[in-house]
Amino acid sequence: LPPGSGPTPIQVVSELIDHTMAAVPIRPAPA
Repeated sequence: LPPGSGPTPIQVVSELIDHTMAAVPIRPAPA
């Protein structure tokens, strides 16, 4: 990305998922 550009929505979602996964215990996905 060019300098000064803001984070893309995908990057924001990825960070949110990373933080959520780190804060919530891992559970088996529903079948």
